[in-house]
Amino acid sequence: MLHQNRPLRNEIDFDSQAASGARPYQEDYALFSTNPSGSELLAVLADGMGGHSAGDVASKRAVDAFHSTFNNYPPSSVPAKLSAALNQANNDLAACVKDSPALDGMGCTLVGVHIGSSGLHWISVGDSPLFLYRAGEIKRLNADHSMVPVIEDSLRQGKISSSEALAHPDRHALRSAVSGGQIELIDSSREPVALQTGDVVILASDGLLTLTLSEIGSIVGAQAIGNAQSIVSALMKAVASKNKPKQDNTTVQVFIARHDMGKPTTSSRLSWWLIGLAVVILLGSIAYAFKGSFFEFPKLPEILNKSKVTVTPTPVQLPDSPSEPASAASSNPVTPVGSASAPSASEPTEKVISKQKHTATESESKTKSALPPHSERNRQATPEALPKAASASAATSGAATPQTNTAPAVVPSSSAVTNVAPISTAPASSGSKPVAN
Repeated sequence: MLHQNRPLRNEIDFDSQAASGARPYQEDYALFSTNPSGSELLAVLADGMGGHSAGDVASKRAVDAFHSTFNNYPPSSVPAKLSAALNQANNDLAACVKDSPALDGMGCTLVGVHIGSSGLHWISVGDSPLFLYRAGEIKRLNADHSMVPVIEDSLRQGKISSSEALAHPDRHALRSAVSGGQIELIDSSREPVALQTGDVVILASDGLLTLTLSEIGSIVGAQAIGNAQSIVSALMKAVASKNKPKQDNTTVQVFIARHDMGKPTTSSRLSWWLIGLAVVILLGSIAYAFKGSFFEFPKLPEILNKSKVTVTPTPVQLPDSPSEPASAASSNPVTPVGSASAPSASEPTEKVISKQKHTATESESKTKSALPPHSERNRQATPEALPKAASASAATSGAATPQTNTAPAVVPSSSAVTNVAPISTAPASSGSKPVAN
């Protein structure tokens, strides 16, 4: 059954042919169908098994049930409709065997393909292949449920030889089929396959596998500038030219996309989103790690200030100078601890600090060496001893000395001990007066 709809033909070029090969009967059955608007295409192909008495019945009953269920199924996703159609096809075969026990053991392979604006979906059971040819390369889309993959796996493991693999008696046996019972293996597309302009989709029965995959690709490539009909004819001719004694029935359906149909799969889009997110995170991490030097370069004064170590000297409190200078008769004046000469205006600040520390150290050493023992120093430093010593000195000299107020000794506030120079008991020379430090 072939529905040719002009609007769909403007988007997809398709054609189909079938041949019995070396068999006296035809067990393959296939159809094209379009939706009422002509925007979608459904292709179903089945390869019957069980001989002339049942194989052709199984393939036709399964394809018709699949087609009717898909078209009448409530609006839903394409994968859901394909799955429901396959289940109904299997149930229809079970009912047929129940009504006609003589048909027990019949079954078929089945491939359902839907092509629409979202791309290509499929569901399949058995060994009927579905190929995609694009830009000079061809690959199989659906899984092979025959014993061929199992035999080839044994060959790779070295369990059998190449000659044994090619002549294996179970090479064309099926591991899964639509027969009214439990379906062991089902293959389906998880996401629609986006079609590009010029893509060629090939749906066939296993009779086409008389040709190798590379041979099929070469034939399609040679006819790429043609149309679907020319590709179908070239493939059927190549199978016939093999002149295989037991050539199976062969059915081929070809579709050529006239423009892009569908979008990249969700997994592909998600992969690109993840890659973009990873790049953004990486750039953000680099920017955060180098934000102080990568985006904002420090100025030269800031670098110099960071490299220079600043030492803040401890301030030294200098004592106030006496109101009256000491007499030249004082042979050993005592410099209070912490006093220092005023720095020269021409000397740098660092040198002034160094000299102050040095002078303070020397003065402190001299003061300690000039002081008497602790007990004697305390006795002489008492206020009561000062008038007595002054009176004794005056009486000894016998000279009347006018009363003179002496300048009090200045002691730094930070000093814990009062340093007072001892008062000499020797007679004072004329014109001199005692000095109290």
